[in-house]
Amino acid sequence: MVLYVPLLWIVAILEGFFVFTYNFELFNGYFHNDLWFSISWGILPALAGFIMQTNSIGIMPLALSLIAGIISYVEINISRPYKELKKRVVHDEYRVKRLETYLKTISLGTIVFATISVVCRLLLDRHFF
Repeated sequence: MVLYVPLLWIVAILEGFFVFTYNFELFNGYFHNDLWFSISWGILPALAGFIMQTNSIGIMPLALSLIAGIISYVEINISRPYKELKKRVVHDEYRVKRLETYLKTISLGTIVFATISVVCRLLLDRHFF
């Protein structure tokens, strides 16, 4: 069990920075865009989870964090037009359903991937492989 995690300070400081700069659109909104969203809501939380467990950083957690960032980027780019279409009184029902299906697929895929990751981790910890 890891009880001391100094590497987490780096992620915590970055996340604290993004909480204010993204949400309050500081620096003329420079950090309020899809790229910074994917970093602050995808890459950094995934990396923080790994760091909390191991107090280290490796190639695999960096790769998985990047995947989380890409998924966040795709999700935000789908959810914005979906929300705009839902707000309209008359909207394109086919497009709404298509975007909704994409968002549900991303959510289900994330849940399945997380479940598979936990099962693999449990199996690897028990030396079944």
